[in-house]
Amino acid sequence: MVLQFHPGKSKKVHLMKKFSVICFGEILWDIYPEEKFPGGAPFNVAFGLNQLGEPTGLISGVGQDELGDQILQFAKSKKVDDALIVRTNAPTGTVSVSLDSNGKPSYTINENVAYDLIPFNSNLEVSVSNSQALVYGSLACRAPISRKTLLRLTKLSKLNVLDLNLRSPFYDRALIESLLHSCHICKLNDEELIVLSKMFDLGGDEKSQFKKLMNTFNIETIVMTLGPDGSMAFDGSNYFRADAETITPIDTVGAGDAFLAGFLFKYVQRENLENCLQFGNKVGAYVATQPGATPIYDARLFAIGK
Repeated sequence: MVLQFHPGKSKKVHLMKKFSVICFGEILWDIYPEEKFPGGAPFNVAFGLNQLGEPTGLISGVGQDELGDQILQFAKSKKVDDALIVRTNAPTGTVSVSLDSNGKPSYTINENVAYDLIPFNSNLEVSVSNSQALVYGSLACRAPISRKTLLRLTKLSKLNVLDLNLRSPFYDRALIESLLHSCHICKLNDEELIVLSKMFDLGGDEKSQFKKLMNTFNIETIVMTLGPDGSMAFDGSNYFRADAETITPIDTVGAGDAFLAGFLFKYVQRENLENCLQFGNKVGAYVATQPGATPIYDARLFAIGK
C-alpha cells in the first residue's frame, strides 16, 4: 500500500499495522561502479529492525519512476512496510558511492529528489503517536517540506532518536541545533563529535563534550560509534563502552545504520546500555563484512556471548 501524493491533493489511507519504531527520511539507491543497492540511513535502520523482528515503518518518498518501482519491490520483499511512503513527481533518490582500499565510502548525493518532498498527513500523525520511537537524521531535513514534516512529528513522538548522519554540504548550525533540541537520544560517530565540538565550542575530552551537549540541548542519552574501537554511551550519570568485533571489512556502507538498528532492538526491550552497545556492534560488524547495506540476517546470529 503506497500513498500517492500530488501537490494540492490528499488521499487518506487507513493503516492496518501498528509499528513499534518508525524511521523518517531517505530511501534511495546507492550506485556503485558495477551495481546498485537500496540504501539511505533511515531505510537501512528500518530494514535492520525488521530483520531483527521489531515491527518498523518507514516514512519516506520515492519517484513515480522505474527506480521507485524497484526500490518499493525490494522494500516489501525484505519486510519493510511501504504504507507510509509517498510517491512524488520528483525522481527517486540516488547516491554515487566509491570505496577506498579499506572499504570506507565516499558519496555524491543528488538533490531535488522524492524524499525531499515528504508531506505531513494524518496517517503519519497517528502512526508516530502510537509508536515507541521515531528515528531520523539530518539529510532529509535539507529541504523545507520534509524538514517541516519531521519537526511536527517529533512533537508527537514518545522517544526521538537522532541519527546525526552529517553529509556535507546538507547541514548548517541552525538545522543541527533544532534537531539536537528535538531528540532524547543522539547517535553520532567520532568524526561527527569533532564537527559538533567545533560548531558549538565544546572543548575538553569526549566525556566533557557529551556533558555539554546534554546540558545545552537537554539530551537524555548520547551514543557514539568509534569504528574499530567499538562504541560508547553516556546516560547523564554513567559511561558505557563496548569493544568492536574482530572482522575484515569489505564494505562499511550501512554499518553504522546496522549498529543503530541493533542498539534500538535491545533498547526498546529495555535492556541495559552495555547490552545495547554490544548487540549493536555485532550487527554493524556483520553488515561491514557483506556487500551493500542490506544483507539478510536475524537476531539469532548476534546472540550476546557468541
